[in-house]
This record gives sequence, structure tokens and C-alpha cells, in this order.
Amino acid sequence: MKKSLALLKPYGIIGYLAAMLSFVSNVTVAQTSLPAGCDSVRMAADVMPVYKRGIQDFAIEFRKAMKLRDGCRPDKIVFKWIVDKNGKLSNIEVTAADADDKCREDYIHILESMAAWTPGSHKGKPVCVRMVMPMYVDYKVSNWNDD
Repeated sequence: MKKSLALLKPYGIIGYLAAMLSFVSNVTVAQTSLPAGCDSVRMAADVMPVYKRGIQDFAIEFRKAMKLRDGCRPDKIVFKWIVDKNGKLSNIEVTAADADDKCREDYIHILESMAAWTPGSHKGKPVCVRMVMPMYVDYKVSNWNDD
């Protein structure tokens, strides 16, 4: 039986949102360019990074900040980024089949303008963590960008 994750159903815009992480201990990612202050990047940590009060808080603020131009309406988006030791996002990548470069830049700008995350830690020390977050956006809801 197939199950889906519907964290934000009451908000109507984002049908589901989930952080997909690799929970393999002691895994680091080879990077061609590491963010400042990162000597390595982990895929998993004892304490994973979190946005303020959680993923729902992230989704609500992301939705409020989303001002998309005409033609930029991908419904399936995958975000990848590194949360550094200070909670700042870097090395942001956006994958969306129906999005051009300008649309991807818009998403990156939204993510960069949001508040910092609580950084991850491993064995009691802050670490840089690579995160992957798929998102489904339903543009058919009539209250898009309404506050």
C-alpha cells in the first residue's frame, strides 16, 4: 500500500513536503567547493539542522516569500543545499523539470533571504550538513500569495 506524506494539508498550497536524508552514520560528501568554514560536509549528523520550529515553519515562510513571475510554475521541485556551521544555506541547487534558469534563480533568492537554520551537530560539535528537500506545489488553490 502506497503512503504519502501530507504535512501541510491544512495550508492548501503545499500538498506535501519532506526532507529526504541519508541516515548513514559517518558519511561525508566530496565537494568541489566547500562553503567557508566547512572542512567536510555530512549527509547525516547526530542532530540534523532544523528551520526555526520545524519543517512546517519553513514551508509557511517559503510560501509567503514566493513571488513567481509568469511562466515559472513547476509543481515538482527538488532543493539541495548545505547548512553550514552557522545555520546559513549555501551551495543551493534547484531541480525542476519545467523551470528555466531565471526561475531557478528566483527560488535560490527566496531561500537565501529566509532566516538561518539551527545548524546540525555531530558528537557535540557543529557540522556542515547536505540536505535534499523535495516539494510539491499546488498552484490551483485560489489564495496563492494571499496573507
